[in-house]
Amino acid sequence: MQLVSRRNADLRLTFRFERDRFVHAIERRTADRWEPLWTSREGDDSQDWPASPALQEIAPHESPDGAVLLGVGKAGRSHWSIVFETPVEGADFRFDVACRIGAAVGPLGSSYDATGSGTVGSWSVEAIGDRTHGSSEASSRSDASGWTCDASSLAAPGRTVRWVYRWSESA
Repeated sequence: MQLVSRRNADLRLTFRFERDRFVHAIERRTADRWEPLWTSREGDDSQDWPASPALQEIAPHESPDGAVLLGVGKAGRSHWSIVFETPVEGADFRFDVACRIGAAVGPLGSSYDATGSGTVGSWSVEAIGDRTHGSSEASSRSDASGWTCDASSLAAPGRTVRWVYRWSESA
């Protein structure tokens, strides 16, 4: 399964099932092959709080802005959903994530490993918040090995926390 950028047909998100969840990667076409730039940092079925949302199902959906992919999954007693989309303006890919927290809280967010020439492009956090407790300061960190959006600041049992972030090949 894949989602091609609407701004640049040489960029795509790909998905592959590993162990018990989907891994996704941002790839760029160079000549006759696809090169991975960023790959989601995943956990395994022993972790209640993996580095990225645990997605066991991904399906295409239509939205007013075009085709999107919807991913859902579970780890521990928490449930995740994510909408992968390709905006016309502002970014090549947009990720809208939510987690319904069911029990004791661990690290919450999304993480990516730089793969290939993965330091290409720029990440930005659009929002972190929940309906009851409002929004929080966006927290992200980047280094030579990867990028992380940290949504832990609002995490508490019984809450649904949402974070939205973007990736663009050009800043």
